[in-house]
Amino acid sequence: MISNNSHTPFFKLIPSLVTLLALCVGLSAIKFALNNDWQKATFFILFAAFLDGVDGRLARFFEAESKMGAELDSLADFVNFGFIPVFIVYLWLNQFSDVKFFDWGMVLLFSISMAIRLARFNTKTKNGEDEGVLEKYFFQGIAAPASAGVTILPILFSYQFGYETIFAKPAFVISYVCLIAILTSSTIPTISIKKIPISNKYFYLILIILVIVMIFLVTRPWITLLIVGGTYLLSIPFTAYCYWNLKRKLEK
Repeated sequence: MISNNSHTPFFKLIPSLVTLLALCVGLSAIKFALNNDWQKATFFILFAAFLDGVDGRLARFFEAESKMGAELDSLADFVNFGFIPVFIVYLWLNQFSDVKFFDWGMVLLFSISMAIRLARFNTKTKNGEDEGVLEKYFFQGIAAPASAGVTILPILFSYQFGYETIFAKPAFVISYVCLIAILTSSTIPTISIKKIPISNKYFYLILIILVIVMIFLVTRPWITLLIVGGTYLLSIPFTAYCYWNLKRKLEK
């Protein structure tokens, strides 16, 4: 007689299938970039980030969390968010500029920084380190999907305002991406948006704001993404101040 323990229900494979789909979507972004179809390339990166948020929720919903799924998700995150976005920025820069060594140095720094971030996160998870009260609402450094999103902001800026602005200049783009890389591997507190507690009296207001953002994402996607990404970056100093201020109060 075959034990029931040797079987895995199909629905428990769904989160891993979504992870693999996200990986396929991310890799497809490179294909479009190589064909100079930058809008589809950036869309596929953002879609991969969306799927990354879905697979974890599906794993918890189906009670299908496993070590295999966690490892698969981490490897997919490194490819989708640690290499593909910065490599697409590299290809985009080289279509109109010859930056020599510095552009590839940007790719290496960003990928190494993402590897450090993911390794640190995985180590904490495997060691079962308990989160403090504040750590439940804050990340250390920029989260991987958010890092990928803000990395491609110069490309989004060019869609909206053209290639003649300072935000498309090689020196600015390389410096900007290197800064994002450093913030990604740093321990600077950044907000965990999905865990922000929302008071019931503001629930409907927040819902209306989110609906408005979704409408603008459909009608004016590039400028909307620029505003969202820019707001997130500008919030980092304020978030860090709030974190350290709250930590001091809790330690008293």
